[in-house]
Amino acid sequence: MSGIVDRNTLIAADWAQGAIIDREHVDQYHPAEYFVILRQTCDILNGSLSAEPTVELLPIILKPGRNKPDKNLANGFNPRKIEFQVAIKGQPKWHSAEIPALILLPRERLLTSAPSVDAILPPATLNGLLNWRIARYTRTAFPEAFEKSWEKQKENLFNAITAQDDLIDSMLISLDPFDEITEGDYYEVEIILLIKPQIFADPIHSETLRKISEEIQTHLTAIPEFAEPNCAVLSLDSMTLWDRRKFVDFSRYDYLSFGEAD
Repeated sequence: MSGIVDRNTLIAADWAQGAIIDREHVDQYHPAEYFVILRQTCDILNGSLSAEPTVELLPIILKPGRNKPDKNLANGFNPRKIEFQVAIKGQPKWHSAEIPALILLPRERLLTSAPSVDAILPPATLNGLLNWRIARYTRTAFPEAFEKSWEKQKENLFNAITAQDDLIDSMLISLDPFDEITEGDYYEVEIILLIKPQIFADPIHSETLRKISEEIQTHLTAIPEFAEPNCAVLSLDSMTLWDRRKFVDFSRYDYLSFGEAD
């Protein structure tokens, strides 16, 4: 593709990162009514079509009847899905979006259209979306097969993990394989509750945390796809960097652990 874009037309129309485009201006069919432009403003206004032929759109889906988000999908905790508010005709409405739904729109389409007059994305929400978009490719997401298995005991695990979370400094998880599995295969799951030395040395706290780890292990064992899972309590000063090499910080995945249960 070659050609020159009239930047003044794009500027006059107020096209910029975070602008929302209505479905009527999008080529391919999608159930979303609105699409957020995630491409940087400088790329949107680039004078050369060959240099920047497309813009990236995030389809957003209205969540009817919602007056609050699923906290497991808010704040960018989930690397694939997110929920956020968009002002529709002046009224804040909860919407959801998914990374796999991203589409590309020929940038020349913006020359004959304008941003939606009904839907407005607040600047703070745009920043949250951009951080979530970037984080999707700068952190490793758990395999979907693992997430679906975790869902089977999600509420029980949530209750156990948060029962005394003020005593837990951090939580580590090892998953083998760290990949999708097929029916009949299993994950080897190991969870470590890391505790500050002074708390670990307290016999009352130590016994409380031991019982919590046993409860977590019981719930993990009830998941058919987990082969002999283990949950242990260790003092922070007992693990070396070498010991931690096969673990990831579970707190990066609040939608699995410390996020509010549904």
